[in-house]
Amino acid sequence: MGIWRNGSRSRFKICFSQESLGSSPSMPTTFMIKSLWRIWAKALGEKASENDCEADRVAFIRTLIVLCYVITNIFIVAGVIKHWHD
Repeated sequence: MGIWRNGSRSRFKICFSQESLGSSPSMPTTFMIKSLWRIWAKALGEKASENDCEADRVAFIRTLIVLCYVITNIFIVAGVIKHWHD
């Protein structure tokens, strides 16, 4: 995963390309990270764009949304368990 500042703007550009993950495709970590990211992105839903970098950014945002849902559900379940016999 490569994260760098986009020129003079304060936005960050996130791209999961081969160049940002490493130059050697034979590295097991690089292959595993890229493979896991591809599977996770497919699990999130339809590819958002033909441009891989843009599709990766959309998948990253979808991942943040899923994490918010999971954290919210953890708090809901914890509250139900805490007040089970009240």
